[in-house]
Amino acid sequence: MEKQNNPVQIVRISDSDHKKINYEGFGPQTVFGDGATQEVRTRLAQQTGKSIDYFAEQFKNWPGLAGIVKVTLKEEALAKSHRPLNLFSPQTCPIVGSLDFGELLVSATATGLNKLKSK
Repeated sequence: MEKQNNPVQIVRISDSDHKKINYEGFGPQTVFGDGATQEVRTRLAQQTGKSIDYFAEQFKNWPGLAGIVKVTLKEEALAKSHRPLNLFSPQTCPIVGSLDFGELLVSATATGLNKLKSK
């Protein structure tokens, strides 16, 4: 019987295949506009409140279900290194995708949106 060549190869994953990226040392942090002023924080809280109101009925009917919210970044903050990872974290509303350049999709739960609103 002839030996068969199978095109499938098993690749085992090891701990050395993954490494944690250290984001420090890339230079000073960039502050956009006037930074996180009270006015900016208030505006973000209002926008987050609108998302909470929009999804209120769904959150009431399906408390474990997440909605998707589109976040539009400022034009000067479009670089991947400027993504608001501290703001949209697993504890609030994690980034789950993107639509267009500068448009992020975040997973929004009632708990996450309330935590984001209080930041």
